[in-house]
Amino acid sequence: MKWWTTVLAPTDVNDPRTGEPLYVDAKVRPAWYWTWRRVCLFLSIVWRRYEVNRIDWRTAWALSAVAKGLTPNAVLRGDGPGKDV
Repeated sequence: MKWWTTVLAPTDVNDPRTGEPLYVDAKVRPAWYWTWRRVCLFLSIVWRRYEVNRIDWRTAWALSAVAKGLTPNAVLRGDGPGKDV
């Protein structure tokens, strides 16, 4: 499995007509890449300039969990998608 590729991944949203899961193109990146993306998102949430009340750092870290993606190991383990695009 290549590190910098795109694969067809099933989502947790089902097609209402067939009941089968819908698929999206998902990026496969190294684990350090997704960690870097999460840290950058965390910092952008914590250090917003135009907010009067800032979000607590624990809440910001929990929110930054959305910056996650597939790694080659997850794809090989079967946690990820099925086939390469």
